[in-house]
Amino acid sequence: MWRKMATCIRKIASEEFGLSQGNRREVKDTWWWNDDVQKAIKEKKDCYKRLHHDKCADNIEKYRIAKKSAERAVSRAWGQAYDDLYQRLDTKQGEKDIYRMAKIREMKTRDVNQVKCIKDEANQLFVKNEEIKNRWKEYFNKLFNGGNESSTIELDEPFDDNNMGFVRRIQEYEVKEALKRMKCHGYEDGDVSLDGQVVPKKDTFRYLGSMLQKEGDIDEDVSHRIKAGWLKWRQAAGVLCDPRVPHKLKGKFYRTAIRSAMLYGAECWPTKRRHVQQLSVAEMRMLRWICGHTRRDRVRNDDIRERVGVAPIEEKLMQHRLRWFGHIQRRPEEAPVHIGIIRRPKNVKRGRGRPT
Repeated sequence: MWRKMATCIRKIASEEFGLSQGNRREVKDTWWWNDDVQKAIKEKKDCYKRLHHDKCADNIEKYRIAKKSAERAVSRAWGQAYDDLYQRLDTKQGEKDIYRMAKIREMKTRDVNQVKCIKDEANQLFVKNEEIKNRWKEYFNKLFNGGNESSTIELDEPFDDNNMGFVRRIQEYEVKEALKRMKCHGYEDGDVSLDGQVVPKKDTFRYLGSMLQKEGDIDEDVSHRIKAGWLKWRQAAGVLCDPRVPHKLKGKFYRTAIRSAMLYGAECWPTKRRHVQQLSVAEMRMLRWICGHTRRDRVRNDDIRERVGVAPIEEKLMQHRLRWFGHIQRRPEEAPVHIGIIRRPKNVKRGRGRPT
């Protein structure tokens, strides 16, 4: 009876929750083990095996001594390995190790490494990679193409084999007429619906990592970039807040991993003074925490920047914008990027007084 009951429970559970691939066993860090540690660990295991077969007083005492000896060997080897690691960070060859340390420490802080499961329309759980991909494919296909009833046109023969002869240039009015005849799946009042649900109107939306606003401002984009920088900073806090890591190396990590996230897409920002001030305040707070200081310590900003070797973010923002402007200037005159540039007529002398 119990066997039949267990079989029914396993069957129902597998149908409702699916089958898991199993959790990966936690791998211990053994890269710092030396010969003394391996010898001490082997001796402890041998003593434990003898104790498991015969729990006499002599075996208990030998296992206790071997266990303490192994703990001392592990402690000495671990401390020596990390001392060598931090000393290697000061050298040119060990500068890249800080990125590996930050990645490993960030992965150890995660509660769950990866959750891979999804349900279909019948609430059946999928855990296999191929089934999950097919389910996402079906969902988006129905979402974007469910209400499209337009039929496809099959060509009788390949287009490349047709001899079209002379083809005249498409005129501008033809393009405008074609755009007017294009289908619009929205309503007359401008609402857009997906799968029968009206998409709510938003004044801001994210596009390629940037926040676009209806009025053309960048307040939301600047705030979003600052939050992205803090997210990167928290992921690497295990390295940036480590007092044994050199300050110059922390500054290099900040320049490459955090400041680049804060200045993503800043080449075309119409910045105002308050935007630059927000970026500067966020940067100085990060740099002070990297050095182990706060504003209460009353340490000058120039001293903090000198320790970590980081220039003001205002200067880097200016460099990004000038570099982008140089790319635009090197483009030909007929390029579309020159449309928004206000040019002064050549060989024309401006009159006296304030320009109107």
